[in-house]
Amino acid sequence: MHFMSTSDIEEKPQDFPSKTEEEVHFLNKIAGKIVDMVFLSSQPTVKKIVFSNGEDSDECPSEYCVCRTEKPGLTMVFCDNKACPNGIWFHLECLDMEETDVPEGKWWCTDECRNSKPSLKKRRKTVAGSLQDNKRNYAIKVLWHGLNQKIKRDAIRENDGSRIIRHWKFDLLGFYENHHPKYFLVCHQLLSAINGAVSPRLQQTLIWNRTVNPNGGLGKNMEMDLQMEHYNKQYKESVKDAAGQLTQDTIARHSQMVGIGKLIRQVYEKQVSGGRKSGVQSKSDIHRDSDIKEFVVMMKDEKVFSTLPGRNHPSFPDITLNLYPKTQPKPFKARLVRLRKEMSMKRDITLQMQRN
Repeated sequence: MHFMSTSDIEEKPQDFPSKTEEEVHFLNKIAGKIVDMVFLSSQPTVKKIVFSNGEDSDECPSEYCVCRTEKPGLTMVFCDNKACPNGIWFHLECLDMEETDVPEGKWWCTDECRNSKPSLKKRRKTVAGSLQDNKRNYAIKVLWHGLNQKIKRDAIRENDGSRIIRHWKFDLLGFYENHHPKYFLVCHQLLSAINGAVSPRLQQTLIWNRTVNPNGGLGKNMEMDLQMEHYNKQYKESVKDAAGQLTQDTIARHSQMVGIGKLIRQVYEKQVSGGRKSGVQSKSDIHRDSDIKEFVVMMKDEKVFSTLPGRNHPSFPDITLNLYPKTQPKPFKARLVRLRKEMSMKRDITLQMQRN
């Protein structure tokens, strides 16, 4: 509506063509304008990280834990003080703790962090700040994340390995920006593997064997780990029927009732029913037309994609269009170099042990 200058979702643009070929060109042009507005991936910060020549890759210490070192595979605990000066994430080993020592809910590394209160001091308004339209910035970032998730989901459903790996590269930046060291290490290991850390055959397996298609049909793939989560959930719900009377036979029987066993049962029911509707529920198409119309009516007067300097949402007063505002190229690349050296050293040790 913003780019087509219409005031209602049912209104037809005045310059909308009448020929089919021209209609496609018109809609592609509008889609291109939307992508140009929300495509934040080409911003200078991301380009700096991706295309940095490495001249300033002096090693920087890790910002996590009291040890300030990377220790892949070790369990970590999170300090609930987001401004924690000691490391935010800590290895249980460095704190001489066991997993059973970590309480459910919030945990603080020190009493200072426990008693620390978030700063309520408001930032001083500046002329530069008053020139920003933070409502528009917020709308663009939300739209970018939404489109990015749809594209990623499409790549997974089509089992497009190259596109899936491309999204993992962006996830690496997101994990670093939002302080998720465990996911960051796993993501780094995957990207390192497909870029030469393992054999060519295993590289291709990691790229093209990341999804499963339990129900069959085109465009219906899903992540392997997500499918396993579904199987685990089905199994746990099925075991509840045992009412606590768990034996080896009970467990074996219920394990056959999920996964491929469940699919076989569905096929059997369809065959037995002679084409009639079986008792197995099927998901119908979801229609969101009414929801979309209601949303458009609600947001139309906000003019979120028009630039109106000085406005912002109360809960998000300082939204910028920078995807990764806290990620600096130099320490980020230094961390990748350090992880690569650690992986290389472990690989050399493993090969040496195998030779001996």
